[in-house]
Amino acid sequence: MKNRYIDIDPGMMDERVQIDSYTVTNDADTNEEILSYTLLSEAWAYVRYANKISDEEVEILDRESVILKYIITIRYNAAIGDHKMRVMYRGDYYDIEAIRELGRKEYIVLYCKDIE
Repeated sequence: MKNRYIDIDPGMMDERVQIDSYTVTNDADTNEEILSYTLLSEAWAYVRYANKISDEEVEILDRESVILKYIITIRYNAAIGDHKMRVMYRGDYYDIEAIRELGRKEYIVLYCKDIE
């Protein structure tokens, strides 16, 4: 049965992704902040290439500096909500550029870009 908020069948969530959270530490010599990542969760996802986006998503992503690659939809997870997290998909890591909640905590859409 399709979700009334978005046109997605849970059976379309056929790709595995990994969500990594971060911790901030300071370098002992330079006091520079260093992000360290650890596994937060793994999820089944519906993954779309960025060139197949809706007009609403274009408004969210209307930034010249963003090199967007994937739009990843997963089931809702309250722990995911920080843009400094990253996604691993098919062995490559992507920064989360934007996060949007769909429905009543049913899904989360992650707008991801290449890690530069």
